[in-house]
Amino acid sequence: TTEIYTLSLHDALPILKSELNHGAFIEFSGEKAYLTGDLGYKSNDKFYCLGRKDKQVKYKGYRVEISEIEAVLGKLEFIEKAVVVVEFDDDEKANKIIAFVKEKEECMKSYKEIKEKLKNYLPDYMIPVIRIVEQFPLNVNGKVDERKLLEMGKWKRKY
Repeated sequence: TTEIYTLSLHDALPILKSELNHGAFIEFSGEKAYLTGDLGYKSNDKFYCLGRKDKQVKYKGYRVEISEIEAVLGKLEFIEKAVVVVEFDDDEKANKIIAFVKEKEECMKSYKEIKEKLKNYLPDYMIPVIRIVEQFPLNVNGKVDERKLLEMGKWKRKY
């Protein structure tokens, strides 16, 4: 498994014009190649894409960087911790972005207040569904178990 790259400048044209192109290009066989950010492999002359290297998803027609939503939530004075996960439909398309947040005890806010605050920093299409939790489920390695969070999100009311 490796990061997929393309030699087509047509694919990379928006990136070339952007200031965000640092590290997006490599030299390959004497040509400039664009690193797509997708992971994949080749088998029997077919290419297989395994998904994104980062936590970027396509949602409502936009590329959304999940870590950006987490960073904004983390800067809010009343949030102790936030983990953002994406729920996918059967066709592997992102159909919901959910932010699980643990609030600081002295600053309890409603989900509506959290969403209103997010609107100051994020476009509407990046405003996640908010789930307020008292604690985060952990996996055997001590990391937040995102699968369990998604399971928790299915039975709670949507906000």
